Amino acid sequence: MSTASSSKPDLSAMEATRRRYQRLSQIYDVMEGLAERRYRP
Repeated sequence: MSTASSSKPDLSAMEATRRRYQRLSQIYDVMEGLAERRYRP
């Protein structure tokens, strides 16, 4: 078992994941805003 590859994070994979979540976060923000409107007094 190699520990050298597991000790350093894969920066390109981390960057791809970060970009994906940043892109999708806008969609979830809108969905959350629509849902929260139901609870305004």
